Amino acid sequence: MNYLKCEKTGEIISLKQEIARGGEAIIYETSKTGFVAKIYLKPTPSDTWDKLRLMISNPPQQPTLKNGHISIVWPQCILTDKGIPQGFLLPYISDTLEFSFLYNPKDRKQKAPTFNWLYLHATAMNIAACISSIHAKKYVIGDINDQNILVKRNTYVSIIDTDSFQVTNPRNSKVYRCNVGVEYYTPPEMYGKNFRDCDRHEVQDRFGLAILIWQLLFNDHPFSGKWNDSGDPPSLGEKIAQGHWVYGKRSKVKPGVRTISFDIIHPQLQVLFRRCFDDGHRNPYARPSASEWQNYLEVAINDLKKCSVAGDQHYYAKTYGRCYWCERKAKIGVDIFENPAGFTWPNTVISSLPNIIKNRANSNPNTPRITPSYGSPNIPLSPLPRTIFTSPLTILPTPTPPTNPLPPSKPTNSFLQLIQLKAAQFKSSKTQKWIAGALCVLTVSTYFVSVYFGWQSQIQKTTSQSSVNQTAGLNSDPKQTIFRYYQLATSNRKEAIKLLSDPWRREAAKRVNDNWWNSVRKVEVYAFQTFAKNSSKAKIKVWLKYHMKNGQTPCESLIFNLIFDQKKSTWLMDSVEPNSVIQNRYCDAI
Repeated sequence: MNYLKCEKTGEIISLKQEIARGGEAIIYETSKTGFVAKIYLKPTPSDTWDKLRLMISNPPQQPTLKNGHISIVWPQCILTDKGIPQGFLLPYISDTLEFSFLYNPKDRKQKAPTFNWLYLHATAMNIAACISSIHAKKYVIGDINDQNILVKRNTYVSIIDTDSFQVTNPRNSKVYRCNVGVEYYTPPEMYGKNFRDCDRHEVQDRFGLAILIWQLLFNDHPFSGKWNDSGDPPSLGEKIAQGHWVYGKRSKVKPGVRTISFDIIHPQLQVLFRRCFDDGHRNPYARPSASEWQNYLEVAINDLKKCSVAGDQHYYAKTYGRCYWCERKAKIGVDIFENPAGFTWPNTVISSLPNIIKNRANSNPNTPRITPSYGSPNIPLSPLPRTIFTSPLTILPTPTPPTNPLPPSKPTNSFLQLIQLKAAQFKSSKTQKWIAGALCVLTVSTYFVSVYFGWQSQIQKTTSQSSVNQTAGLNSDPKQTIFRYYQLATSNRKEAIKLLSDPWRREAAKRVNDNWWNSVRKVEVYAFQTFAKNSSKAKIKVWLKYHMKNGQTPCESLIFNLIFDQKKSTWLMDSVEPNSVIQNRYCDAI
């Protein structure tokens, strides 16, 4: 079996020296420069090869390929012996460090002394960029952990062991599961479950990504710390399952003497970590996506400042205002970025880092567009405000917002249609073209004369016609009643409550001058879902985005019951379905 054939190209690949060996496979050098072979030791189920063929035919975008670096070590072709699959070919990555060396201060000091806090931020962002690219192709990593990431000394990263990813066949929706996982990176909803029996989801990858980023920035696991309760402390996996992280609002894990302070990182990163470990404990969809981490880590990098005392050894966030690492050294006598004996710093500044990995849709027409998964609306990123609501979170995917119908492709005005008709009738000879032109001029002149004389009467009709159209919409579609209510709520509350049923209207009239509405600039109704509707009743879910006058944009979804008022011949909002209200500081979690 020294010679194998590439199933995709027919190329003959020879196996050379063994590089590494595990329980399931051996990695060999090959005759193809820059590539190695992973050969399985035991017979492999046929599903494995079907999964690999899907992956080979649909690879993710490589964020740093143009710079000569492979960020995602992806299967290239299946290798066969006499037509029987034995393994696969994949790129070889050299001169890298294990991820664990970077977040362990002792290892980092010996193996990567140039990795200051700036470099750790850049590494975190590059990991987020790679995972964002993977998710854009609808792959789920599943087994996110510190052993599956290699890091170059310029902060570029490579994700390995990609053949364990969860893959879904887009043609028949068959799921090839990820059967492995590491407890320390597994989200709470997966705790204690057999991975072979579970389909994974992209929101679960988000949890593992947040753990990796935390480890780089804080040099520890977010769920480790001092146990502040009676009895023996639970295992790390049990703390994750129970939601006890070191800076959790109701956590039983508290910071120790050497725990790095939470407020030294950029405020936007603080928000993302709380979304993941606090909100995300109950609602996995609240966890920040990889693209969000990428965006805000870049913001944080641009906010870093070199220490005037320690130089390149220390970087700190301008939002914090001073060098935390100098403070920490003075307080507890420990400097995790202390230079090893005899080491001299190169001239490293932010600009000396490799180009920041970007995977945005508008940066390259060939780059996949990053969109929220599970049908969530594509809401632009915005600073997350303090919540103005209080209500439990519910795991509920949001449907794609409806799109407006395309405008008609043909002119609807009879005069314009006539112009096209005349031009079409005369278009062969010069004489015919001249006649066609004259007819067009005559037709246009007639059209504008008619427009001029009808202008005044048209203006008089506009207001009343608009009112008629709105009333007709309310008569026929209950969704228009909801839309109209929120349209009026910020400008004319008295008119808005006329769209409520009698009992609700009487209650709302008491609060018509509610000061809260004065703080709202507008309400955006961005999606509907009709659960039930007949001639007299309707049950409709609506998704709302509040644009507050202070710049905040909290979001809400709720289910309305509507009734058709026969006397007024219109739909009225009658009540809100009990326990249907979901409110949050951002839109992709509701």
